[in-house]
Amino acid sequence: MSVLTRSALSSSFNTNLPDNNSGLITPEVLRGELINTIDSAVFPEDTGSSFIQSFDVANAATVTVDHNLDDDFPIVQIYSASRVQLVVDISSSSANQITVGPFSIASTGSIIISKLR
Repeated sequence: MSVLTRSALSSSFNTNLPDNNSGLITPEVLRGELINTIDSAVFPEDTGSSFIQSFDVANAATVTVDHNLDDDFPIVQIYSASRVQLVVDISSSSANQITVGPFSIASTGSIIISKLR
């Protein structure tokens, strides 16, 4: 079947699933609409994968992470060892590598890199 936008899916429902006063909604038509919905939805297993790397850096240091997620712009979060989110510069070096920092103080923690779909 097809991956459809929200608008196209709504239009398809309105066209193929009328009020059924004429008996036009057959099991085949309904099955097709449900499959289009399934194909178009984003499920938890579709949200990609994550990569976590621990770090221990000195003041003004950067951390380079090879994440191999094949995504130029992954979602990146940096947390200190005390579970506080840190705000530092993040740059995407390639589809498989990011650079985080420089850190303003010596820090330890984790860098979480996620890929959506």
